[in-house]
Amino acid sequence: PKAAIASAFSDNKSLTFRNLTAMLKFTVKDHGVKSVVFTGLADEKIENTLTAVLTEDGSGVDSVVGSGEGAAVTLSAAEAFVPGTTYYMAVAPQVLENGFAVYFQLSEGGTMYLAKTYEQACTLKRNVILNVGELACNLPELTDEDPVLNSMSFTVAANPGKILSRKFTHNSSFTVTTS
Repeated sequence: PKAAIASAFSDNKSLTFRNLTAMLKFTVKDHGVKSVVFTGLADEKIENTLTAVLTEDGSGVDSVVGSGEGAAVTLSAAEAFVPGTTYYMAVAPQVLENGFAVYFQLSEGGTMYLAKTYEQACTLKRNVILNVGELACNLPELTDEDPVLNSMSFTVAANPGKILSRKFTHNSSFTVTTS
């Protein structure tokens, strides 16, 4: 996921590059997204190792075969993905019989929020870009921060044993007052 690996050949001063990986193209709609996670559906594993087979004369790549089975490919941003900006994720060429899903994470190892699913067979080919489009969680506000509790109260009702004999109020300064 850190590089789009390419091959090049030349018999003069110019090089012609071709990606060995497939590429996913997308934009992020939501603010605060730190990682985009690509995974197969129905527990289908993602190829995480590439083997490139060169042509007999060495002038090009005959085939690229994915091998190894990983759970997902993750692309992380140093700060956060910028909404509306186009990004590319390199993935091994492969066939996903059950389709794929893309998730957002707001922190490393944090909760995964579903951004998009593609529920049909999909072939990811080398040197081909699959435009996944705009990814969004459609949540009102994405945040991994602790929620702010402005106020909360408990009222004694239908409590004949008087277990809760007072009203408690919790305010944002995290103090408890009784009344």
